[in-house]
Amino acid sequence: WPDVLERFAGQCGGKSATLFTDDPTIPEQRLAAASTRFPSGAVETYQSQFAHYEVAAAQELLRRPRQRFYDIFDLGYRDHAEYKAWRHSTLGVDHRYGAHLSGRGIWYDFVAVQYALAHGPMTQEEASRGGIFLPHLTKAVEIRRPFEVLKTRFRAVLTALDRFHIGVFILSARGHVILSNNAAERILDSKDGLMRNATGQIHAATEKERGLLLSAISRAAATAGAKDNQAETILTISRRTEADPY
Repeated sequence: WPDVLERFAGQCGGKSATLFTDDPTIPEQRLAAASTRFPSGAVETYQSQFAHYEVAAAQELLRRPRQRFYDIFDLGYRDHAEYKAWRHSTLGVDHRYGAHLSGRGIWYDFVAVQYALAHGPMTQEEASRGGIFLPHLTKAVEIRRPFEVLKTRFRAVLTALDRFHIGVFILSARGHVILSNNAAERILDSKDGLMRNATGQIHAATEKERGLLLSAISRAAATAGAKDNQAETILTISRRTEADPY
């Protein structure tokens, strides 16, 4: 996220940007990220010492129309001397604008852009340019949700399977690797019949086996979505070294 937020801040004419997501029912969904120029440790300091000053403004932001920028002062925020001094001296920013990306039930996501002391308020041009990226940020955050849960909750299982030298991949419907254990990564690193291409998609060495593999993955994914009835497929993948097939 830091590089993405850095580029996003630049498109908005800002000095930095931050992204916050939370879902009290799923701890894995909690995220606090900042652009690369945000000082090290500043996010943690903000959360522990100053975030409570902005709770009411954040709650008001969540009631406003999504994917629009709002000046924090238009959300009922009243500045506090200690927090203002920290922003100026540590972050070098003054004006701040937030946008509510998405939210259903009790979870939420919002992004904020901070402007350098000499900049002044966000201009209409900056708001329009930055607004182009808000739907894309929203989609990226929403896609991240199930992946983070998978990574956290299945990591222990994958690690245990490493002890038995069993390679396991969790894949997207198109065969892109979402999560894998060390044994699975060793198989890919060997490039002995089963590989991962530049886009992260897993594939077999021969064209015939590549088609069979991707078809099996696609049908399993469709079955998970109640659109097919083939939950598993057993197949073999030949190896370049002519060792026993996978």
